[in-house]
Amino acid sequence: MKVCKVIWSTNRLEYLIPTLKSQRDMLNFEGCEVEGIFIDDMPKGRHDGTMFELAKNFGFTEIFLHQQNMGLPYVWNRTFELLRERDYDYVYLSEDDVTFNCPIRMLDMTQILHDYRNVSQVCLTRQKWYDFEEETQAYETDITLGKYRGELSEAYFWSLASVFPRAIVDLPHAESVGEKNLSEYVVAKSLQQLGMQTCKLKTEEGHNIVNHIGEYSIGKRAEPGDPRYEDFASYDPETKYSSKHGTKWS
Repeated sequence: MKVCKVIWSTNRLEYLIPTLKSQRDMLNFEGCEVEGIFIDDMPKGRHDGTMFELAKNFGFTEIFLHQQNMGLPYVWNRTFELLRERDYDYVYLSEDDVTFNCPIRMLDMTQILHDYRNVSQVCLTRQKWYDFEEETQAYETDITLGKYRGELSEAYFWSLASVFPRAIVDLPHAESVGEKNLSEYVVAKSLQQLGMQTCKLKTEEGHNIVNHIGEYSIGKRAEPGDPRYEDFASYDPETKYSSKHGTKWS
Protein backbone atom coordinates (compact mmCIF):
# COMPACT_ATOMS: atom_id res chain seq x y z
CA MET A 1 0.00 0.00 0.00
CA LYS A 2 1.42 3.38 -1.03
CA VAL A 3 0.87 6.32 1.29
CA CYS A 4 1.86 9.95 0.88
CA LYS A 5 2.33 12.02 4.01
CA VAL A 6 1.73 15.72 3.38
CA ILE A 7 2.51 18.53 5.77
CA TRP A 8 1.60 22.21 5.43
CA SER A 9 3.93 24.62 7.20
CA THR A 10 4.14 28.38 7.73
CA ASN A 11 7.67 28.57 9.16
CA ARG A 12 6.57 28.10 12.77
CA LEU A 13 9.53 26.01 13.93
CA GLU A 14 8.42 26.06 17.56
CA TYR A 15 5.38 24.03 16.46
CA LEU A 16 6.76 22.27 13.39
CA ILE A 17 9.64 20.50 15.15
CA PRO A 18 7.44 18.94 17.89
CA THR A 19 4.93 17.99 15.19
CA LEU A 20 7.55 16.20 13.10
CA LYS A 21 9.00 14.41 16.12
CA SER A 22 5.59 13.31 17.37
CA GLN A 23 4.57 12.08 13.91
CA ARG A 24 7.82 10.11 13.65
CA ASP A 25 7.43 8.53 17.09
CA MET A 26 3.67 7.93 17.29
CA LEU A 27 2.35 7.40 13.74
CA ASN A 28 3.14 3.83 12.68
CA PHE A 29 3.50 3.38 8.91
CA GLU A 30 4.39 -0.32 9.16
CA GLY A 31 3.18 -2.19 6.08
CA CYS A 32 3.13 0.96 3.94
CA GLU A 33 5.38 2.32 1.23
CA VAL A 34 5.72 5.96 2.26
CA GLU A 35 6.68 9.13 0.41
CA GLY A 36 6.29 12.70 1.61
CA ILE A 37 5.35 16.15 0.33
CA PHE A 38 6.38 19.14 2.45
CA ILE A 39 5.09 22.63 1.67
CA ASP A 40 6.20 25.75 3.55
CA ASP A 41 4.25 28.86 2.60
CA MET A 42 5.88 31.56 4.75
CA PRO A 43 9.26 32.88 3.55
CA LYS A 44 9.37 35.72 6.12
CA GLY A 45 12.24 34.93 8.48
CA ARG A 46 12.80 31.48 7.01
CA HIS A 47 16.26 30.00 6.45
CA ASP A 48 15.66 27.87 3.38
CA GLY A 49 18.61 25.55 3.99
CA THR A 50 17.51 24.79 7.55
CA MET A 51 13.91 24.17 6.51
CA PHE A 52 14.95 21.95 3.60
CA GLU A 53 17.24 19.80 5.76
CA LEU A 54 14.60 19.53 8.49
CA ALA A 55 11.99 18.26 6.05
CA LYS A 56 14.47 15.91 4.40
CA ASN A 57 15.62 14.44 7.71
CA PHE A 58 12.02 13.60 8.62
CA GLY A 59 11.43 11.65 5.43
CA PHE A 60 9.88 14.15 3.03
CA THR A 61 10.90 13.43 -0.54
CA GLU A 62 9.38 16.49 -2.24
CA ILE A 63 10.00 19.84 -0.56
CA PHE A 64 8.41 23.09 -1.71
CA LEU A 65 9.55 26.34 -0.09
CA HIS A 66 7.44 29.16 -1.47
CA GLN A 67 9.34 32.40 -2.04
CA GLN A 68 6.20 34.40 -1.29
CA ASN A 69 3.17 33.68 0.85
CA MET A 70 0.75 32.19 -1.66
CA GLY A 71 -2.03 31.59 0.84
CA LEU A 72 -4.03 28.64 2.09
CA PRO A 73 -6.33 28.36 -0.96
CA TYR A 74 -3.27 28.03 -3.21
CA VAL A 75 -1.79 25.37 -0.94
CA TRP A 76 -5.05 23.38 -1.02
CA ASN A 77 -5.26 23.61 -4.83
CA ARG A 78 -1.58 22.86 -5.40
CA THR A 79 -1.58 19.87 -3.04
CA PHE A 80 -4.50 18.26 -4.82
CA GLU A 81 -2.85 18.95 -8.20
CA LEU A 82 0.34 17.22 -7.06
CA LEU A 83 -1.53 14.24 -5.66
CA ARG A 84 -3.52 13.76 -8.88
CA GLU A 85 -0.25 13.07 -10.69
CA ARG A 86 0.70 10.21 -8.36
CA ASP A 87 -0.59 6.69 -7.78
CA TYR A 88 -0.80 6.64 -3.98
CA ASP A 89 -3.54 4.66 -2.28
CA TYR A 90 -3.96 6.96 0.71
CA VAL A 91 -2.87 10.40 1.91
CA TYR A 92 -2.03 11.50 5.43
CA LEU A 93 -2.52 15.27 5.60
CA SER A 94 -1.23 17.28 8.55
CA GLU A 95 -0.76 20.87 9.53
CA ASP A 96 2.45 21.91 11.30
CA ASP A 97 1.05 22.24 14.81
CA VAL A 98 -0.29 18.89 15.98
CA THR A 99 1.12 16.28 18.36
CA PHE A 100 -0.11 12.80 19.25
CA ASN A 101 -1.43 11.66 22.63
CA CYS A 102 -1.11 7.96 21.80
CA PRO A 103 0.45 5.72 19.13
CA ILE A 104 -1.72 4.89 16.13
CA ARG A 105 -1.27 2.66 13.10
CA MET A 106 -1.85 3.90 9.58
CA LEU A 107 -3.26 0.49 8.65
CA ASP A 108 -5.96 0.80 11.33
CA MET A 109 -7.13 4.08 9.80
CA THR A 110 -7.05 2.87 6.21
CA GLN A 111 -8.99 -0.23 7.27
CA ILE A 112 -11.81 2.04 8.46
CA LEU A 113 -11.87 3.73 5.06
CA HIS A 114 -11.95 0.33 3.39
CA ASP A 115 -14.80 -0.97 5.59
CA TYR A 116 -16.94 2.19 5.52
CA ARG A 117 -17.17 3.33 1.90
CA ASN A 118 -19.37 6.30 2.83
CA VAL A 119 -16.49 7.71 4.92
CA SER A 120 -14.28 10.07 2.93
CA GLN A 121 -11.74 10.78 5.66
CA VAL A 122 -10.58 9.63 9.06
CA CYS A 123 -9.57 12.69 11.04
CA LEU A 124 -7.89 12.50 14.42
CA THR A 125 -9.83 14.37 17.07
CA ARG A 126 -8.17 17.26 18.89
CA GLN A 127 -8.96 18.92 22.20
CA LYS A 128 -11.50 21.71 22.59
CA TRP A 129 -9.95 24.80 20.98
CA TYR A 130 -12.61 27.44 20.43
CA ASP A 131 -14.95 28.74 23.13
CA PHE A 132 -18.06 27.51 21.31
CA GLU A 133 -16.83 23.90 21.10
CA GLU A 134 -17.45 21.04 23.52
CA GLU A 135 -14.70 18.92 25.00
CA THR A 136 -13.98 15.76 23.03
CA GLN A 137 -16.12 13.01 24.55
CA ALA A 138 -17.98 9.79 23.87
CA TYR A 139 -21.46 10.05 22.39
CA GLU A 140 -24.13 7.36 22.13
CA THR A 141 -24.22 7.98 18.39
CA ASP A 142 -20.52 7.12 17.98
CA ILE A 143 -19.69 4.00 16.01
CA THR A 144 -17.40 1.32 17.45
CA LEU A 145 -14.19 0.82 15.48
CA GLY A 146 -12.17 -1.84 17.28
CA LYS A 147 -10.22 -0.06 20.01
CA TYR A 148 -11.44 3.31 18.76
CA ARG A 149 -14.76 5.06 18.39
CA GLY A 150 -15.83 7.33 15.58
CA GLU A 151 -18.08 10.37 15.36
CA LEU A 152 -19.54 10.94 11.91
CA SER A 153 -19.77 14.52 10.62
CA GLU A 154 -20.47 16.40 7.41
CA ALA A 155 -19.23 19.80 8.58
CA TYR A 156 -15.64 19.91 7.35
CA PHE A 157 -12.94 18.00 5.54
CA TRP A 158 -10.31 18.47 8.25
CA SER A 159 -6.69 19.27 7.41
CA LEU A 160 -5.27 19.25 10.96
CA ALA A 161 -4.44 15.52 10.96
CA SER A 162 -6.33 13.11 8.72
CA VAL A 163 -6.19 10.20 6.31
CA PHE A 164 -8.19 9.94 3.09
CA PRO A 165 -8.18 7.85 -0.10
CA ARG A 166 -6.04 9.37 -2.85
CA ALA A 167 -9.03 9.09 -5.19
CA ILE A 168 -10.70 11.95 -3.29
CA VAL A 169 -8.45 14.45 -5.10
CA ASP A 170 -9.82 13.38 -8.50
CA LEU A 171 -13.29 14.74 -7.74
CA PRO A 172 -14.18 18.26 -9.02
CA HIS A 173 -14.92 19.68 -5.58
CA ALA A 174 -14.73 23.41 -6.30
CA GLU A 175 -16.70 23.14 -9.54
CA SER A 176 -19.41 20.99 -7.99
CA VAL A 177 -20.23 23.60 -5.34
CA GLY A 178 -19.61 26.70 -7.45
CA GLU A 179 -16.36 27.86 -5.85
CA LYS A 180 -12.98 28.65 -7.39
CA ASN A 181 -10.71 27.35 -4.62
CA LEU A 182 -10.56 24.36 -2.33
CA SER A 183 -10.89 24.56 1.45
CA GLU A 184 -12.10 22.40 4.33
CA TYR A 185 -15.59 23.77 3.78
CA VAL A 186 -15.61 23.40 -0.02
CA VAL A 187 -14.35 19.81 -0.07
CA ALA A 188 -16.74 18.81 2.72
CA LYS A 189 -19.71 20.40 0.92
CA SER A 190 -18.77 18.58 -2.29
CA LEU A 191 -18.49 15.23 -0.52
CA GLN A 192 -21.74 15.85 1.34
CA GLN A 193 -23.49 16.00 -2.03
CA LEU A 194 -22.19 12.47 -2.63
CA GLY A 195 -23.51 11.23 0.71
CA MET A 196 -20.05 10.97 2.29
CA GLN A 197 -18.99 11.84 5.82
CA THR A 198 -15.87 12.43 7.88
CA CYS A 199 -15.11 10.00 10.70
CA LYS A 200 -13.70 11.86 13.70
CA LEU A 201 -11.61 9.20 15.41
CA LYS A 202 -11.37 9.10 19.23
CA THR A 203 -9.92 6.72 21.75
CA GLU A 204 -12.09 3.93 23.10
CA GLU A 205 -12.91 6.15 26.07
CA GLY A 206 -13.87 9.07 23.82
CA HIS A 207 -10.73 11.15 24.31
CA ASN A 208 -8.90 13.20 21.68
CA ILE A 209 -6.04 11.46 19.86
CA VAL A 210 -4.05 14.60 19.01
CA ASN A 211 -3.38 18.02 20.48
CA HIS A 212 -3.51 21.23 18.48
CA ILE A 213 -0.49 23.23 19.70
CA GLY A 214 -0.50 26.24 17.36
CA GLU A 215 -1.31 29.20 19.59
CA TYR A 216 -0.80 31.67 16.74
CA SER A 217 -1.31 31.58 12.97
CA ILE A 218 0.30 33.52 10.15
CA GLY A 219 -0.22 33.81 6.39
CA LYS A 220 -3.01 34.51 3.93
CA ARG A 221 -6.15 32.51 4.70
CA ALA A 222 -8.54 33.22 1.85
CA GLU A 223 -8.89 34.84 -1.56
CA PRO A 224 -11.56 37.36 -2.63
CA GLY A 225 -14.79 35.51 -3.32
CA ASP A 226 -13.92 32.52 -1.12
CA PRO A 227 -16.26 31.52 1.70
CA ARG A 228 -15.47 33.59 4.81
CA TYR A 229 -13.10 35.88 2.89
CA GLU A 230 -14.59 38.90 4.70
CA ASP A 231 -13.55 37.35 8.03
CA PHE A 232 -9.88 37.39 7.00
CA ALA A 233 -9.66 40.36 4.59
CA SER A 234 -8.41 42.79 7.24
CA TYR A 235 -5.62 40.50 8.46
CA ASP A 236 -2.01 41.23 7.52
CA PRO A 237 -0.63 37.91 6.22
CA GLU A 238 2.81 38.63 7.72
CA THR A 239 1.46 39.35 11.21
CA LYS A 240 0.90 36.70 13.88
CA TYR A 241 -2.65 36.32 15.20
CA SER A 242 -4.09 34.25 18.03
CA SER A 243 -5.46 31.01 16.58
CA LYS A 244 -8.27 31.00 19.13
CA HIS A 245 -9.38 34.62 19.18
CA GLY A 246 -8.11 36.27 16.00
CA THR A 247 -6.43 39.08 17.94
CA LYS A 248 -2.84 40.14 17.31
CA TRP A 249 -0.38 37.77 18.94
CA SER A 250 2.10 39.17 21.43
